[in-house]
Amino acid sequence: MEYRKNGIDVLIGNHNPMQIDKITESNYANLQPEIVTFQPKCVVGFRYYMSIGKNNSIEMWEKLNAQLEKQKYIPMNNNRYSIYETSGTCLQNTFNKNSETTLFIGIETSGDNNIPEGMELKEISGGKYAKFIHKGAVKNLISTYHYIWGVWFPNSSFQPDDRDDLECYTEKFLGVEDEESQIEIYFPIQ
Repeated sequence: MEYRKNGIDVLIGNHNPMQIDKITESNYANLQPEIVTFQPKCVVGFRYYMSIGKNNSIEMWEKLNAQLEKQKYIPMNNNRYSIYETSGTCLQNTFNKNSETTLFIGIETSGDNNIPEGMELKEISGGKYAKFIHKGAVKNLISTYHYIWGVWFPNSSFQPDDRDDLECYTEKFLGVEDEESQIEIYFPIQ
């Protein structure tokens, strides 16, 4: 996306910048990433389009889980991924709550030819990533992103790279409402 190349100013375009109050900022002060080298992985699932303002990802996850269960798909592990694919849909001066992005959701696989009907295989590229851990309910995930984009990235020495962003849901993800849930967030960096 364009914002990856030009930073948070493009992401917010001509709209009001993400307002992060001092309390929210202090709540996230200890949210520092681990810089990791991510090994390429294969994910089986499907992609869909969503707008920033109308996020239907919970509905899509329910659909994916139902398909996997119906087809009795046995994964190599329980790691599930939401992959925000790079695209030109969030352009400067046009980004708003109706901007669309492409999301690929799926479960990690060995990459063999055992792809359930109606799904496809996607490879997550390897490379250097800033790995953050979101702790808490999914409804607060947007605040974590606001902190990362609005505070951490501008104050770090890292530049975003033009690869997909992703979230990983491991066994530490305890449910949408669970305050003890953890979601791994990976931002590609140069």
